[in-house]
Amino acid sequence: MQTWARKFGFGQTAGLDIGGEAAGLLPTPAWRKRVGRTAWDRAWNPGDLIQMAIGQKDITVTPLQLTRFYAALANGGQLVTPHVVAAVERPGSDDQPPVPIRTFAPAPPKPIDVDPTALAVVRDGLFQATHDSEGTSSGVFGSFPVPVAGKTGTAEKVVNLPGYPVGHLEDQAWWCGWGPFDGNEYVNDRGATRPPLVVCALIENGGHGGTAAAPVALEVFEHWFREQAGVQGEVFSD
Repeated sequence: MQTWARKFGFGQTAGLDIGGEAAGLLPTPAWRKRVGRTAWDRAWNPGDLIQMAIGQKDITVTPLQLTRFYAALANGGQLVTPHVVAAVERPGSDDQPPVPIRTFAPAPPKPIDVDPTALAVVRDGLFQATHDSEGTSSGVFGSFPVPVAGKTGTAEKVVNLPGYPVGHLEDQAWWCGWGPFDGNEYVNDRGATRPPLVVCALIENGGHGGTAAAPVALEVFEHWFREQAGVQGEVFSD
């Protein structure tokens, strides 16, 4: 499982061209043995793998890593390198446009070699999560004109928050996904085209992914595609 997680970019920086990234933590039996303070802490148990599979316990990820992962799901299994800087320019004189000094092209995507059949199953599940009657964010995205696929996340983190009783915890609310589902440009009824977009929303101490993060992601999609969702329905979120 750790091998595939590394292939999808977890436990390492993504190569953002302006730096400042966190690598997160991808726990392994060797890591556990190295950092554990007692014999029990140093042991790698079956429950550790189960916890890692659902994004709990020791594993930590960044929104950028999850965005990169969902981009790979959207584009058919290509891991992209985040790219912010397009060029360095010198200001033009006498109201002339800036003069490019150096341009920077994005790095080519890296194939992950994921099985196409497995990828198709995961993609279909993510589409059902936003469109099936019991999908965890179908009440948010079901009426949106652009077909969006994605998943809620509700991650527990032990943090005592100011203003709450000691021991009261608020979960980290996540929603990540992309649109349009087929990965092509979206053309609205006015003839305007917009390229596909991946969105990953994290609301720290926000509660459930379906009620806190998904509506925020929808607002980003609405602005990007210049479309409005219809009436919001009930959210089936964990």
